[in-house]
Amino acid sequence: MIDVVHESARNTPVIGEYDVVVVGGGVAGVAAAVAASRNGASTLLIENHCVLGGLATEGLIAIYLPICDGRGNQVMGGLAEEMLRLTVQNAPAKIPACWTGTGDIQQRTAERFLSRFAPQPYMLALEDFVRQAGAKLAYDTRLCGVDCGEGKIKAVIVENKTGRCAIRARAFIDASGDADICVRAGEPTKTHSDNTRSSWFVAYDGQKLDTIKCGDNYVDIKPGAKRYAGDNHEDVTEMLLASRQMVMERIARMRMEQSNDAIYPA
Repeated sequence: MIDVVHESARNTPVIGEYDVVVVGGGVAGVAAAVAASRNGASTLLIENHCVLGGLATEGLIAIYLPICDGRGNQVMGGLAEEMLRLTVQNAPAKIPACWTGTGDIQQRTAERFLSRFAPQPYMLALEDFVRQAGAKLAYDTRLCGVDCGEGKIKAVIVENKTGRCAIRARAFIDASGDADICVRAGEPTKTHSDNTRSSWFVAYDGQKLDTIKCGDNYVDIKPGAKRYAGDNHEDVTEMLLASRQMVMERIARMRMEQSNDAIYPA
């Protein structure tokens, strides 16, 4: 029998009511919040951490993938292009010159419309982007549950330093990356327990920065290899610890191979 604690019933204060509430402040959540706010909806963007961008910034996946087709044609515009251009705002990144209005089809075929960017400036640019659109932000706020009735979600239950609160809205957008709203609303979802160790880091050797990737082969799975479930807190912690251990081992190997103790993760 599972040991349980019986919590006391309580009244949860409603701290706000909006047209749209977006849960998750990654790139997708930012786009959703900006789009809603620009269309006249009172909008709140809820983010568990204290910066925007999700994996693009905190996760150091600092490449904005191409919005062209590889044949010299731009195939995405609107918010996708706006948010790509934000990556070079107050930052050392650059958009290829051929995509700034001066390139021909041959040049654009040879060079993709993408950006490799610095995460920190992009965090700040995304935050300003949301605020300029008129959406409100709630940082350090975690989704804990939903209040459903009459076949719809009426409110989300969140927790932050204020305590446990409820936020009502006419529409909710799940940009959590893990279908958190859907799960808590009882909608059918699927989970997979086959995640691998995975990490990358920026290494500085005293002269230049290099992006170093390390992780397990996701396709050629070795017998007995450890896999991790993304919806199990013990697995998540174990995966993070194991991945970071890979980073430390890789740095130690680089120092030995290059006879350079001045190699540091940046």
